[in-house]
Amino acid sequence: MKGSIMEYTIDTATIAAHEMYVYETSEKADEKEMDYPFDGIWFSMYDVCKLYHDGIIEDVEKEEFEEAKQFLKDTQSLTHDYQEKVFEF
Repeated sequence: MKGSIMEYTIDTATIAAHEMYVYETSEKADEKEMDYPFDGIWFSMYDVCKLYHDGIIEDVEKEEFEEAKQFLKDTQSLTHDYQEKVFEF
């Protein structure tokens, strides 16, 4: 449901993120070795959304942006380093 809050686990959020176009266009930082791989997914997608919002990239559709933005809000609490991150878009 659009606009509704989904409850995710790290595993279900990772699967959902890997299916989103915004993730596919990101740097996919979780593919690098890191302590908190979901943080890599989350911030990679955040970067793409920010670039789209700022008009720097145009290959993301508005619906894809909105879907990713809601996903980021729904999963922010699963991150280690970004729980207090203020959205700039």
